[in-house]
Amino acid sequence: MTFSSYGGGVHHTAYIGGNPESREWRPGDPAFAPEIDPSARIEAFVSVDAGLWAPTIIGAHTWLMKHSHVGHDVVVGADCELSPGVIVGGHAVIGNKVRVGIGAVIRPFVNIGDGARVGMGAVVVKDVPAGVVVYGNPAREHPGPEKSGDYGLEPDPRRVAGWSREFARSMARMSSAGYVW
Repeated sequence: MTFSSYGGGVHHTAYIGGNPESREWRPGDPAFAPEIDPSARIEAFVSVDAGLWAPTIIGAHTWLMKHSHVGHDVVVGADCELSPGVIVGGHAVIGNKVRVGIGAVIRPFVNIGDGARVGMGAVVVKDVPAGVVVYGNPAREHPGPEKSGDYGLEPDPRRVAGWSREFARSMARMSSAGYVW
C-alpha cells in the first residue's frame, strides 16, 4: 500500500503486524495479521501489533498519527483520530468517530464508545460511554461547558460567546479590511 499524506496508506517507517506483545504468545505460535482499511492513514513510526486471538482492526478513514501504538487484538472503528504518542493496550475497542489526544494511554480491555473524546495525556483505565469527553489521570468525565465554563466541543470561542456565524464573519471582514475599533 502506498502512502498519501492526505489519503489512505501506510508510511514506509510504520511497523505493521509485529508479534503480539503478550505473555501468552511464544515464538512459533500463530498470530493474526492486522486488517487495515485501505482508506486508513498510518503515519511515520506507528506500530500496529498482530492479533493474538483475532486480527487487530483499523477502520475506514482512521488516522493514526506519528509515534502511536495499537496493541494486539484492538479494534479501532471508522473515522477515528489517534494523536501522536497515543498508546492503546491489547484487546481495547475504540468506537467510530473517536478522537484521542496527544500522549493518551488506553489500558487493555477498555471500551470507548462512539463519538467519545479522550483528552491529551489522559490515562483511561475504565470504559468510556459514547459521546463523553474524558481527561486526566485517571481519566474522568468532563462536566461539560455549562458546568465548567469551558468551551467543550465547540472549537470557536466566538460561537461559545454567543456570536452568530454572520456576526463573526462580518467582524472578520472588517478586521481584514483594516477597520480598527
